[in-house]
Amino acid sequence: MWKSILRYMCLNPLLLVVLSILLLLPLIATWGQFITSGFLSESIKVSLLFWPQSTWRFFVQIPGWLIFGTFTLLYLAGMYSLIRRKKLGEAFLIVLAGFILAKTGGFLFQAITGWVSTNQMNPNDLVGKANLLVFATWHNPIWEEVVFRGIPLALLMVVYRKAPFPTGAKWLYLIVPSIIFAIYHVPGHGVGTVFESFLIGVLWALAALRWGLLAPIILHIFADAMQVPLLAQMKNMPLAEIPWLVDYSWLLNSVWTISILLLLLLVPILFLVGWRKSIRS
Repeated sequence: MWKSILRYMCLNPLLLVVLSILLLLPLIATWGQFITSGFLSESIKVSLLFWPQSTWRFFVQIPGWLIFGTFTLLYLAGMYSLIRRKKLGEAFLIVLAGFILAKTGGFLFQAITGWVSTNQMNPNDLVGKANLLVFATWHNPIWEEVVFRGIPLALLMVVYRKAPFPTGAKWLYLIVPSIIFAIYHVPGHGVGTVFESFLIGVLWALAALRWGLLAPIILHIFADAMQVPLLAQMKNMPLAEIPWLVDYSWLLNSVWTISILLLLLLVPILFLVGWRKSIRS
């Protein structure tokens, strides 16, 4: 019954339109920022190897238009793949539910241990770095998914040739990279987030196993980049560096708010309708 309800919800055309708008909004906002700020014409240091809060990193210089164009194609390819396979709604809603559970688990973990999350960014650190902040919301999710989910998944493919993998191998894939993923986030976010980061790592790994690596990549990007349309309202953000986002904040905020409200309205309605159809059948 639950599978039929989920299938009914996830294949609803209006829900898919709302989800597509939500996913495209950060991309549109980022392009607007990068085009008007001249970021695309700059040569960007793209980190390939690094560790949070460490001064050491290995990077390559890539034109802004080339690297973000590549990110855009990857993002759109992921969306298209999920839509074509009729998995966009399923992936989005299941990951959203997983995020809520992970956040709840992280909150309980902090309440029990007394450990807290930290934000080591000084407000003055944002000055002159608005574009880098926006770029990080795209680069970091892609880098993390390639390193913590993509490489281990490739190793499984080399060892076992094809999916489905043995149960033990799946558990190793879910647990070991997620532990490293959690440790990786400690320098920037504090030890209080270690359990939440671990749960989110497991969530992304499950998404990769269920829908392919592109699914966690685009949903992880969305989870980070959804703040881009709202940067004009961010405290201590140097507004002079994001004029396009400031000028169109009313439009971006309106589309964002309406889409979220529609999503919150649609999900319970579709669930109830799907539940009634399932009972009748």
